[in-house]
Amino acid sequence: MKIFGFYRDNIKDVDADTKVQTEKITDEDIIRFITAGVLRLTIDATGIAITNLTTGSVLFAGA
Repeated sequence: MKIFGFYRDNIKDVDADTKVQTEKITDEDIIRFITAGVLRLTIDATGIAITNLTTGSVLFAGA
């Protein structure tokens, strides 16, 4: 259901390649930040993971 550019489980731009996604699979409890169609950052129960665009490495902050 779309309401003013917001969807029930995500926020996205007009062409949907940049978005904040809160539920890809039922009850997975992960927030994903995607820009230009590429996953950049995830937040889950263990912490934050930032995907490095240049090297492909991941920086993790959490327990």
